[in-house]
Amino acid sequence: MADTATADMAVAGTATAGPAGADVAMAGRAVRERPNVAVRRPVPLHPRLCAGAAAASAAAHGWMAWLHRGNWWEFGLMVLMAAACLSCIVQLWRSGCVGAARRFMAMALAMAGFHLLLLVQPLAGGVQAHHTAVAATVQAASAGTGAGAGSAEPMLAVIFLELAGAMAAATWVRRSARQL
Repeated sequence: MADTATADMAVAGTATAGPAGADVAMAGRAVRERPNVAVRRPVPLHPRLCAGAAAASAAAHGWMAWLHRGNWWEFGLMVLMAAACLSCIVQLWRSGCVGAARRFMAMALAMAGFHLLLLVQPLAGGVQAHHTAVAATVQAASAGTGAGAGSAEPMLAVIFLELAGAMAAATWVRRSARQL
């Protein structure tokens, strides 16, 4: 019995000799008290997939800025669009923020709609010559002439990726609302 009491005191003595006295002897064993800090829970895969889609969008806007470096306003617009994606990427990756998912969803849907408009009805005056060529290709393909029917595929792929990113963000917003 004396041996047990001596062992308990030895554990208690070594327990309080910790770095800041944060160790406490409870029931004969040393237990370390946790400081009052917020515990960060791990971010699920779903918001990280949304962040990946937003990163792909930022990279695409950066690439388009490089391609439009000869026209200052198109270059500036693409750089601003890429910068707008960065805040959503960081927030979705670090914490799975629902507000960032909502912003990303809204922007992805807006961009999908804008690209669909450019595909169907190009801007007049030669401002967007490459979009005009794609729209002419789609019209020629629908008429059955088959002249360059594969040229609309990059624009359709961009629209598909934007819709997929918006869907991923929408499902994350819905899933996180159920968890609360």
